[in-house]
Amino acid sequence: MPLDKFPVGASAMKTCAARFYREWDPDGKVTGVTSVTPADRWRTALIEHVTENPFDYLPEESCAETARLGGQLADLIETELGDVLSVATVDYRPSGWYAAQWTDWLLVTAGRATILHLGWDS
Repeated sequence: MPLDKFPVGASAMKTCAARFYREWDPDGKVTGVTSVTPADRWRTALIEHVTENPFDYLPEESCAETARLGGQLADLIETELGDVLSVATVDYRPSGWYAAQWTDWLLVTAGRATILHLGWDS
């Protein structure tokens, strides 16, 4: 999504996320955002997230491979979007909510924002 103005602060990040979701789920609700600070920590946070293994389904070797792939995913994101300058995890409840565990990240670059959806479905 193109940005007219770079969102600064939690309120502006929440508004930016809500605008993004409204385009495909007008009845969903952004209930909060939590900034990842400093913003350059997002890459490490992403790798930690994808290797979390919340349901203990993956063996240790798979977690190590997932960490490597998480680093490649971060590279691909920055290749496509540019340097990620601001990051927040988003608490979002879609209108058709169902039981699953997921994390949405609002990634903001110069002039652009996107949501990265990472989930584990039980």
